[in-house]
Parts: sequence; structure tokens; C-alpha cells
Amino acid sequence: MAGGVEIAVEEVCARLSASGHEVTVYASPGAIPSPSVHRGCLVKPLGPRGAAWLDMPLRTVAAARDVRLAAGSFDVVHIHSVDPFLLARGLSAVLPTAVTSHGQAWRLGSAGLLRRAASLLAERAFLASPLPASAVSKVLAGRYAGRRAAPVEHIPNGARLLAGGSGAAPGRLGLKPGGYALFVSGRLIPSKGLHLLFRAWRLLDPPLDLAVAAPTGDCSAYALRMRREAPGGTKWCGVLTGQGLGDLMRMASFAVFPSGIEAQSLALLDLLANSPTVLYSSTPENVEAAAGLGIPFSPGDPEALASGIELAMKGGGEASDAVRTGFMAGHDWDSIASAYESFLLRAAGFVPPAGASV
Repeated sequence: MAGGVEIAVEEVCARLSASGHEVTVYASPGAIPSPSVHRGCLVKPLGPRGAAWLDMPLRTVAAARDVRLAAGSFDVVHIHSVDPFLLARGLSAVLPTAVTSHGQAWRLGSAGLLRRAASLLAERAFLASPLPASAVSKVLAGRYAGRRAAPVEHIPNGARLLAGGSGAAPGRLGLKPGGYALFVSGRLIPSKGLHLLFRAWRLLDPPLDLAVAAPTGDCSAYALRMRREAPGGTKWCGVLTGQGLGDLMRMASFAVFPSGIEAQSLALLDLLANSPTVLYSSTPENVEAAAGLGIPFSPGDPEALASGIELAMKGGGEASDAVRTGFMAGHDWDSIASAYESFLLRAAGFVPPAGASV
């Protein structure tokens, strides 16, 4: 599963391309080896391969240089995330520029002192900037309200109804339909809360397997510790996408999302759209996305999570069809792409006449 920002960029940009816009996406060289067209968009890998913590700044500098050299080819630049804005904000001198906040990276304790300080500096630049801006959750936009001279528009993330496959994915992983709980994350870092789930699991020792769909090649200290401390019955599934991921979500007894720091998680939204029941930590951002769906529990509390797991095993937490319909309508990628289209057209100075559609 790709990271949340990458999924959001792909879903929005593919729809902008389908609407007739020419879209260029600058990507990490680790994600794609050479320029190619993906879902109608030109994807250009830029920046040297290096340590993971250098990927974003190196890629941002390389992308900003490329945009300057080809400035006549673009109408507007859209910077996704506040941290790269620190290095790319100078593009506003040559092209209309807009920025979307996908969260506050400085809140992640695992990021390290230097990265958190750089993230705080980037947020200060974002707050002082008059450029058009959006945020992926109302909670996040509210944090900026009154602190930023220019307004921050709320444009949510979307949820994907993942296509079903043959249903064989759980079996290939040694899992029985309905006989496992599911944890999904594109990264194994402490804020995602896998250690909390392991603690709650040991408190109960439930008669279920625990499927962990997350990178298995991660050699960080936290990822290695999680593999050592995994309770019996844990199945490491690796990163899954498409039909395999959809089947794994739908056939789980329930899914668990214990993350403590999010803006609006794509993993949570996809779980809410595809899994029968989802337990989630009740941070303000998660409650904004999941209210009326699933089973909330107090963030960081393994006993509360264990109680939620007991409730889920008894069949609690399933939402009504009306609530699910409302959730999907509020997180529809087509509507979200249309909102971004209007946002970017305004940023570029293409203001439609009153009452006209864009």
C-alpha cells in the first residue's frame, strides 16, 4: 500500500487528467525508475536516491528546478504537504502556486529533532504565506484558523471501494475468512500504534489470527522490534494493493486502526469503506472521519483497545447502510477532484463566471 499522500495525489491527478488537464507529477526515484504515463499523468522521478530522510528535500529541490526550467509549460503548481513547501515556495515568483496540508509532521516524535525542527520551520512559512491553501481535515484547517493570514480551505481525502478479487488472498497468506483481525499501514513507525495493538492482543489472547499488512522489508529499529514482539498467530502479509487488499479487508472479522497522529488517514478511510467493523483511536481527526462508524477507543490505552476488540468479536460496531452511504458521499474521489479543480483554477487566476461550472 502506498503512502496516504501518494494515494491522494494519484486519485486526484488521474481525475484531473480525465477532465482534460495536462498533469505532471514529480515522484521519488524509488517509486518509479523512469518517466512514464500513469493514469493519464506524466510521472517524472527526480532527486538522487539516498537516505529516506533526505528523499523529500532532495526530490523537492530537483522538482522545483525542473519546474523553473519548464515554467512556460505549466499554469499552476500544487505543492502537496507543508514540509516541501519550505523548499519550493519560491516557485510562486514564477508561477501561480497552491499548497495542501496533509498533516503536521513535527508532531511525530519518531521523526527526530532535526526533522521536527525543519517541519516546524516549514509550518511557520506556511502560516505566513498568502498563497492559496487547503487542508485534508476540518480539524487540521481549524488548527490553522486565526494563525494564518490567508484562509485554509477544507478539501477532504477520499475513500476507495476496492474491487473484489477471487477471494484467494487470505488463503494464500494462511488466513481463514472471518478468522483474523487486520492492521494496515504503509509505514511501520511508532505513531501507527502497532505496539499498542500487540499489547491489547496479549491482554485478551483472542482465538483469531492477526494479519499485519505493512512493509516487511523495513529494517528500522521499531519495525525489527515489532517483528520480535509479535504475538503468536501474527501473519506478516507485506504491502498489498488492489483486489488482494480489498479481499483482505472485506474478509477480516474486524480491522484495527490504533494510530495516534493523523490528519485524515487514507488507510482509515479505506478500512471504513471496505471492512465490516473498524476499531479506531478516538483522536479528533479520526472521529471526524469515522463518526457513526466502527468502535472508537481512547488513544494510547491498550485496555480500552482490548475492550473494543471484545465488543467487535461479539458483532458490535457495524454501521447502518444509511451511515455508510453518507460516509461514502462525503469521501467521494470524483467530488474531491472537482473541488481541487476549482481550487487550482482559482489559484491560477482562471475564475469562472458566477454560476458557471468548472
